[in-house]
Amino acid sequence: MKAVQINFSEDLLARLDADEIVRELGRSEVVRRMVEGYLRRRESQRIDESLIRGYGPEFPPIEEELEGWTEAAAAWREP
Repeated sequence: MKAVQINFSEDLLARLDADEIVRELGRSEVVRRMVEGYLRRRESQRIDESLIRGYGPEFPPIEEELEGWTEAAAAWREP
């Protein structure tokens, strides 16, 4: 692992140190977990944004795309 230096206000650091999970796991582990969570949420947001761009409001609703189809057209045919 690589050590990094980050700055916290004294109040934020005191609140962090007062947390029982931080006392149990240590600051570094808790901060690593928070960063992992942040990065997962950001990736999920990027995927959501891509889906919205790909299937956004400029595309017709599925009902329009399937207009004219009937159940008979969608049924499996017997061999």
